[in-house]
Amino acid sequence: MEKTKSELILEAAFEVFSNKGFHGAKMEEIAEKAGVGKGTIYEYFKNKVHLFHEMLIMQIEKYFCELEKGLKNNATTIEKMHSLIKRHVTFSKGLQSIVSKFMIESGAGMDADLDIKQRMIDTYKVKFQRLKEIIKRGVQQGEFREDIDIDTLTIFFFGGLTGITNTMLMFNSDLDDEEIADKVMDFLTKGIEKK
Repeated sequence: MEKTKSELILEAAFEVFSNKGFHGAKMEEIAEKAGVGKGTIYEYFKNKVHLFHEMLIMQIEKYFCELEKGLKNNATTIEKMHSLIKRHVTFSKGLQSIVSKFMIESGAGMDADLDIKQRMIDTYKVKFQRLKEIIKRGVQQGEFREDIDIDTLTIFFFGGLTGITNTMLMFNSDLDDEEIADKVMDFLTKGIEKK
């Protein structure tokens, strides 16, 4: 399927913002990379900040689509959670450059408008609910204890994924996706208390 101009612009924006940061990125360069005129960008996006925020939303949506790909229907809940961690680390590696630049540069003029903030929140809520369903199914199928607090485990697991990404960014670490997924699932399934 052929990509729309909007998609081409967003993909070009991701590449340019990743390499140059928000302030170093030029709309002309994004237009050139997308194969459109600079004026065409403004037909789809109000300004550079709007383009940046829409590009972030596109990446968040891509991230969640990538996570969903690993959730095979016949997999156990443990296998699904392992896949989520592994795919999270893999995808996060591809975002390290742009996220670290965004964290350094964010400030005045970069605040998202309420609509964009709400769209990001709504996207996370949907995915949070999806994870909660996976964990609930694990309880129903007898993979997890019956007395487990599903809400708390969902918060813990969802927050753990964020913690992994933050650690990768702060310490510029290159985690092995399979190894970290194995270790996290080992902690979750076997606990940390010495028996």
